[in-house]
Amino acid sequence: MKKVIIVTINILLFFTRLNAQNQTFNSRPSLLLEMQNIVDEFKSFIKPYKIELPDNLKLEIKSTNSLIYIRDNIVTIPYWNDLSQAQKDLFKRWKGENAEEFFNLLFNWFFIPHELGHAISKMLPRHYDDERQANQIAYNFFASNDKNKSKLDYLKQQLEEVLEVLPKPDLKGMHESEYFETFYSEISQDPDIYGYFQFRYILEIIESKKNIDLNEIR
Repeated sequence: MKKVIIVTINILLFFTRLNAQNQTFNSRPSLLLEMQNIVDEFKSFIKPYKIELPDNLKLEIKSTNSLIYIRDNIVTIPYWNDLSQAQKDLFKRWKGENAEEFFNLLFNWFFIPHELGHAISKMLPRHYDDERQANQIAYNFFASNDKNKSKLDYLKQQLEEVLEVLPKPDLKGMHESEYFETFYSEISQDPDIYGYFQFRYILEIIESKKNIDLNEIR
């Protein structure tokens, strides 16, 4: 009987983790509520460093060509159901039937504290360093809570699979930081190339398990 109970508990824990990883949103209000929860947790995360988000920070659920960004203290967050068919086809090319799951994992989870990281840190001179720093802050935030460990591991697995699909850019003999900066305008308009760099940056951070001192980002 005891073994049956233990097995049942383990199965329930497995499906709880699976549901958390496969989280989908049935409406914009439900998405907005979950995004606000992440913001509230982020505020608690940065409080010991005496760092605050802007008082007038707002979230808006709106699907655009840029997908997710922060501008004038407004974090614009995309919603899968509102994406254009071309955008959905892009994620389906990357992840097939798991396209929506991969989209949510990034744009409705990891990239939220990424954008908040931009809000609390000084902008670095190079896009390359600025994006890597925002990804590092996002990782620090999620890794600070054990409840996110399995989801970070799952994200790592998903990124590895997508990077097998994405074409590796020709760096023209440059270091990748120089290439990213030199051709940033062109790269930012090419989802495959921009995705390749962003996904690699995130993967490297997850693999290294590196943390940075948030006192150094201001």
